[in-house]
Amino acid sequence: MSGNELASERRGSADAEADGSAPPPLVEFVDIRKAFASVVAVDGVSFDIPCGQIVGLVGANGAGKSTLMNILAGVITPDGGQILLHGREVHLRNPRTALHAGIAFVPQELNLVPDMSVAENLLLGQFPSRAGVVRGGSLRERARELMVRVSLEKMDPNRPAGALSPVEQRLLTIARALAHDPQLLILDEPSATLPADTVEHLFPVLTALANSGHSLVYISHRLQEIKRLSDRVVAMRDGRVTGRVERDAVTIEGMVELVGGQPGRRGTSTLSSRRKGKVAVAARDLHGSRIRGVSFEVYPGEIVGLTGLQGSGRSELLRMIAGVQHYAHGSLDVLGGGPCRSPREAARRGVAYITEGRGPMLLRGMSVTENATVAALHSFSGRGFTSGRKERSAVGRLAQQLSIKGDPNQPIQTLSGGNQQKVLIGRWMLTGASLWILDEPTAGIDVHAREEIHRLIRDFADRGLAVIMASAEPEEIVSVCTHAFVIVEGAISAECTAPLAVEPLVAACYVGHDLGGQVDADRSLRDGMAP
Repeated sequence: MSGNELASERRGSADAEADGSAPPPLVEFVDIRKAFASVVAVDGVSFDIPCGQIVGLVGANGAGKSTLMNILAGVITPDGGQILLHGREVHLRNPRTALHAGIAFVPQELNLVPDMSVAENLLLGQFPSRAGVVRGGSLRERARELMVRVSLEKMDPNRPAGALSPVEQRLLTIARALAHDPQLLILDEPSATLPADTVEHLFPVLTALANSGHSLVYISHRLQEIKRLSDRVVAMRDGRVTGRVERDAVTIEGMVELVGGQPGRRGTSTLSSRRKGKVAVAARDLHGSRIRGVSFEVYPGEIVGLTGLQGSGRSELLRMIAGVQHYAHGSLDVLGGGPCRSPREAARRGVAYITEGRGPMLLRGMSVTENATVAALHSFSGRGFTSGRKERSAVGRLAQQLSIKGDPNQPIQTLSGGNQQKVLIGRWMLTGASLWILDEPTAGIDVHAREEIHRLIRDFADRGLAVIMASAEPEEIVSVCTHAFVIVEGAISAECTAPLAVEPLVAACYVGHDLGGQVDADRSLRDGMAP
């Protein structure tokens, strides 16, 4: 029986309940809140997960989905609110507590031991034994019981897990969670790493689990899967629930609207396109491990935004331009000198590259001054010596220009995230870079520092510098960039010029094309969406 047929059978049974005395939901969130420093990740979230249903959870990167599910799985402690299980409040202090309560989390990462057998991976930490000796027969028998539940009954339990196909490995991780007999399975992007033609194998398994009484939370950016599988869809944006949609009202366009923002809240930019002068970056038919046939151009004075979902290939493309990663096919010209063959060569040519996540670029244990001047030491040197006076003077000017809070002599790790990021930007400003490559430049920093960095980026463009900025947040692309490319599964799916708007970018990220350009501003929300 196909996944669609199984879903129809289950949903028909659910509709047949006529006595009106429904039991309490399996899980209910009541005003859940969580902040990390000044960044609010979950902001008063309330919704429920019924017994025996699949709840699709959607939202852009940073919407709060993962934080909320990590709270439910006992990985993160909420700052406030309640979690009710069968109508009674529970405190899920750690993953073991959550698992004991019947909540199993299946992460996007497989976490299998490749050299161990299927049976050993399934029951890792639960091997049946007698007098300290593993009972191989009992191990394989229990493994076969679990394998039947995920349609792997024909597989040899002695086979190494590393020899399985990607979809078989994914099913194995689900079976391993079932070994704990959970009431609720949280599936985080279960199909993200699977080839498109193998995803179909997941659907009948998940539907059968719901038929047997399990509740599932299915997190995915693939909205077609969400629409097909879910009894209910919950959408999140900026840490809040933006809508709850029952199965009969679910549409792709409606989900895009809930994820990207309602009409009137798109944040259309007031910037204009600035395509003039000699091309700073020209890519033609680039291919890499993730990138597929990407072509685009960047001009001086322009801020080009790259957006797309996690794993789309944004960061790989930036690494190619910065000389960190080589491409397999195509051509690339950076500042008129062909491709950069190493980060050192890129820096010498005038390329500033700031990676996603500040950690690898910070010289921990060294001062703010040392971190700021490391890429331009030659500017402060003479006769083999570095002039400390020149360094301090340059860093003092940077601190004033960039509003860096802190003593130039204090260790870099003692600064806030926003001030650390501004020090890294200052590092490349001292080199006189003419091409800026910024990967998620405002991730994990407070709102005030974010606005200051946006102001700096706009100032770079106003001075005729070329900027390429990757961000998973369409709102950030709209507010900063003069041109934008949406990358879906390694390829450019849409190109937009300023003035930009959020909704078409979100549509392109999720659906793979721009839905005919600007989405109709007058389209109303569907019946059944509760704000």
